Amino acid sequence: MKKTIAAVAVLSAFAGSALAADISLYGRIDSGLAYQKADVFGEKTDKFGVESGFVTGSRWGIKGTEDLGSFKVGFTLESGFTHDDGKSAQGSRLFGREAVVTVEGDFGKVYMGRIGSIVSDSGSLSVLGDTSAFGNAYGWASMKYTTAASMTRYDNVIGYASPKFGGLQVRAMYSGGGNTNENKADQDRYAAAGLSYASGPLTVHAVVDYTLYGNATTDFGSDLDDGINVVVGGNYKMDCATVYGKVAYFDNVKLNGDLGTIMADKDTLNALGEGGWAVKGYGLELGAKVPAFGGNILASIGYRDAEEVDYSNYTAKLYTVNVGYAYSFSKRTSVYGAVGYIQEDAEIGQLDDKAKGYQAAVGLIHKF
Repeated sequence: MKKTIAAVAVLSAFAGSALAADISLYGRIDSGLAYQKADVFGEKTDKFGVESGFVTGSRWGIKGTEDLGSFKVGFTLESGFTHDDGKSAQGSRLFGREAVVTVEGDFGKVYMGRIGSIVSDSGSLSVLGDTSAFGNAYGWASMKYTTAASMTRYDNVIGYASPKFGGLQVRAMYSGGGNTNENKADQDRYAAAGLSYASGPLTVHAVVDYTLYGNATTDFGSDLDDGINVVVGGNYKMDCATVYGKVAYFDNVKLNGDLGTIMADKDTLNALGEGGWAVKGYGLELGAKVPAFGGNILASIGYRDAEEVDYSNYTAKLYTVNVGYAYSFSKRTSVYGAVGYIQEDAEIGQLDDKAKGYQAAVGLIHKF
C-alpha cells in the first residue's frame, strides 16, 4: 500500500487518477565491499572499497499498464544509480537502464524505446541470465568474459516478443543508432533475435546479434566488416542443483571489457602499430547453483579463445574460475559473497604476457 501511494505521488505529473491502480514504484540497492588485485602486462593494481551494484545494479523505476480490452498499453522507466556517491549511472541518463512503451495482446508484445539487448541479462527482452550462474555480474565472474557480446542497452529500439507456443518463444529487436543520425550510414546499427524453449526443468536459448558498424567509427578504424555474435545455452533444474552452460561464437566484434580483455587496451595496440581491430573466436562456460545452508552456492568455470581478424597478430586465451554464496533473509533482503580468478594469456606482436586478477566481495541487496 505504501509503495502504491508513493508511486501515485511521484507520477501525478505523468498519469491521471484512472491509471493510479496500475502504476508501481520499485527499486533495489546493492551495497558491498570488494577487493580486486590485477597484474596486466606487469602493471599491478590493488583496489578495495565500497562497491555499488557488484551483483545487481542499484536502481529505481516506475512501471504501469492500462487494460484496453483487446490489448494492453504499458511503460517502464528505470533509472540506475551508484549509491556510494549518489550519481546517476548509464552516462547520467535519467532513465538509462530502460525507457520503453509497450503494447501487448494475443499477437505478443511490442517494445519501443531504450532497452537492454536480447543477448544480455539487462532488460525486459533479455534472456542470457538463464545461461550462467553469475550472469553479467559479480565483477570478473561476469559471463561477458566468455563471449564477445557487448551486453549493453540500445536507443531507438523496436522490439518484439511472441506469445509462447508449446514452450517456444521468439524475440527480435532493431536499433537504428543514436538520435542525431538515426538509421544513417555513420551510425552503428544493431539487430538481435532469439529462440527460447522452456518446459519443466529445462530452459534453452539460442540468440544471435548483428552489428552494422557505421563508417564514422574511429576507435577501431572506419572500415570494419559487420560483427556477429551467436550464443546457445540454458539451464536444467534438479532437486540437488541447477546446472548452467553456454557456448558462444563471434566474428568481427569489438571486444569489450576491463581486466579480462587486453584487447581493450587501445594505447598498447597503437604503440605496437596496430590499427582497426576486431576479433573472432569462441567461448565456453559451465556453472551450477547448489542449495546449501538455506541459501545457494554458486560456481562457474569459463574459457574464451580470441584472435584479431585483420592482422592475425593478436591471440588470447582467457580463463575464469569463480565461487560465490547468496542467502535471502526475505523476498526483499539478501546477502552475498564471492571470490574469483581471471587470467588471459595473450600475444600481441612480439609481446607475450599474461593478465591476471583476483577478487573477493561481500554485500547486501535490499529491494523495495
